[in-house]
Amino acid sequence: MKRLPGILIALSLLTALLVGCGGSHDARVTAELDRADSLLRTSDTAAHSAALRQMLALDTARALQSDEALRARHALLLVQARYKCYVTEPADSALIDLARNYYTGHHSSAQDHERYTRALIYSGAVAEELGHPQQAMQYYLEAESAADPNDHFNLGFVNLRIGNIYESEYTTDSTDLVRYKQALPHFVKAGSDYYQAVCLTGIGGLYRTHNNDSALHYLQQAISFSKEHGLTYNYYEALDKLCGLYYVTNEYEKAKDVAMQIYRENQGTYDGTQYISFGIISFVKLGMTDSAKHYLKLLPAPQTQVDSIMYHKDLLAIAESKNDDKSVISHYLMTDEITDSIIVQSKAELLKTTEQEYKTNLLKRETEKAKGKLWFLWTVIALIVLPTCYVTYKFFKAKALMSRLNRENRSISQTLANLQEKANKLEQKAKENQADAISADRAIDSEMAILTELKEKLSFPRKLSFKDVLFSQGLSTKLTLKPLSPDFWNNLLQVANIKTKGLISYLNNNYDCKPKDLRFISLVSLGFSNQMIQQCMDYSNIKTVSNYKSNIIKNITGENKTLDLFIEDYRKNKHYFKHY
Repeated sequence: MKRLPGILIALSLLTALLVGCGGSHDARVTAELDRADSLLRTSDTAAHSAALRQMLALDTARALQSDEALRARHALLLVQARYKCYVTEPADSALIDLARNYYTGHHSSAQDHERYTRALIYSGAVAEELGHPQQAMQYYLEAESAADPNDHFNLGFVNLRIGNIYESEYTTDSTDLVRYKQALPHFVKAGSDYYQAVCLTGIGGLYRTHNNDSALHYLQQAISFSKEHGLTYNYYEALDKLCGLYYVTNEYEKAKDVAMQIYRENQGTYDGTQYISFGIISFVKLGMTDSAKHYLKLLPAPQTQVDSIMYHKDLLAIAESKNDDKSVISHYLMTDEITDSIIVQSKAELLKTTEQEYKTNLLKRETEKAKGKLWFLWTVIALIVLPTCYVTYKFFKAKALMSRLNRENRSISQTLANLQEKANKLEQKAKENQADAISADRAIDSEMAILTELKEKLSFPRKLSFKDVLFSQGLSTKLTLKPLSPDFWNNLLQVANIKTKGLISYLNNNYDCKPKDLRFISLVSLGFSNQMIQQCMDYSNIKTVSNYKSNIIKNITGENKTLDLFIEDYRKNKHYFKHY
C-alpha cells in the first residue's frame, strides 16, 4: 500500500507522456515549418541551407501524410529553400504543383493568401529554371494580381523576377528597367536590405547601355548601401558592374583600379570573372601587357561558351597590343566560331520550341475536331437508335397485347360453348321434370335468364387488329365486357339458394355478408369455373378467384375452411346448421 502513490504517479506520468507524444506531433511539425519559414525570409545563405536541411529531414514526417495543409506548406517551403540554395527543382517533382493547387482552393485567411501568392511566385521561378520563360511570366502576373497591396515583399519579388525575365530576353523598350524600379520601393517598405541592393545594382547595370550618368549614380548607391549593411556579395557585384561601366566609357584607368580593388578586397568571396576580364583589357589599353598576362592567369578555366568568348577576347586584346597578327587572327576566328555556334544553337532551340508549340497547337486542334466529330456521331446515333428502340418497344408490346387478347377471346368462346351446353341440358331437364313443377319451372326460368345474360355479356368482346393495337395509346390489357344487370344477380342468388338447399339464406341471415360475397358463393355453388367467375366478377386475373375461395369463409364465419369444403359440409350436414 505504501508503494501505491508512487505507482499512481508513474502511471500518470506515462499516460501524460504518451498523450503528449501523440498530440504534439503535428505541433512539432508546425513549429519546424515556422522556423524554416523565418530562416528563408533572411538574406543569410547559411540560414537558407539550414532551412533546406530542415525541410528534407521533415520529408517523411507522419503528420505530413495525414494533414493536407501541412503537406502543402512543406512542399512550398522545400521548393523555396532549394531555389535560394541554387538547387534546380526536378522537372517531375510536382512539389510546387501540390502547393499551388492546395492554396488555390484554400486562401481565405490572410496567412494562407500570402502563401498562395508565394506558391504562384515559386511556380514561376521553377518554370524559369526549367527554361519556360513565358509560363514563368504567366505565373508572376497571376501572383501580382493575387498579392495583397500591403504585401510589399512579394510584390517587390514579383516585379524583380519579371524584370529579370525581360532582361534575359534582351528587350529594347526598357520594360526590364521599369520593373526593377517598381520593385525597389516595395523592398524599401518591406525592409529587405538584400533585395534593395539587388535592385540598385540591377538598375545601374541596365542603365549602362544608354545612360552612363544614371548608371554611375545607381551603382555608387548600390556600393555604399551594400557596404553599409554588410552585404558582401552585392558589394562586389556592384563593383563588377562599375568596372564594366568604366570600361564601356573608355575610362580604362578607373576600370583597372576597380578591378584591382575587387581583387585585393575579395579574398575569394566573390567568384566573378567579368571584372578580371575588364581589368585585363584595361591593362592592355593602358600599355601594361605584363600585368594583363598576370591577371589572365587568375582566370579560371572557361566553363561556358560565354566564358570562352571573354577568354579569347582577352587573348585577342593582348595579341593586338603586341602586334602578333597570327595570334590575333587565331583568337578572332575562335571567338567568331564560338559566337556562331551560340547563334546556331539559339536558332536550333528556337526552331525546336516553335516546332513543339506547333505540334501542341496542332494536337489541340485535332482534339477539338475529334470532339466535334464524336458529338456529331453521337447525335446521329441518338436520332437513329432512339426512334428505332421506341418503335421496337411498341411493336413487341402490341404483339404481347394481341396475344393476350386472342387468349381471352378463345377463353370467352369456350365459355360460351359451355353455357350453350348447359342451356341445352336445362331444356332437356325441364321436359323430363314433372315433380314440383312450379319450383322447378321457376328455377329453370331463372337459370335460363342467367345463361341468356351471360351469353349477351360474352358475345361482344373487343375486336382489334394488330394495327389498332400498335398505334393505340394507353390500351387496356384486358377485354372490356358489358356489366351484368341486378336482375342477373337476383336470379343467380335465387337459383343458388334452391340448388344448395338454403345455403345463401343461411349465410345472409346468420352472418354479416356483403353482396359481392353472396354473389361469389353463388357462382361457386352453381359450379361456375374459375375463368367464368373471373369474367362475371370482373377480376383482373384468375389467381384472385383462387385466393378468394381460400379466404372468404374465414372472413365471414371465422372457420378455417375453403369455400368448396364449406359448401360440401353444408350439403352433407344440413341438419347441423340453423334452419334458414
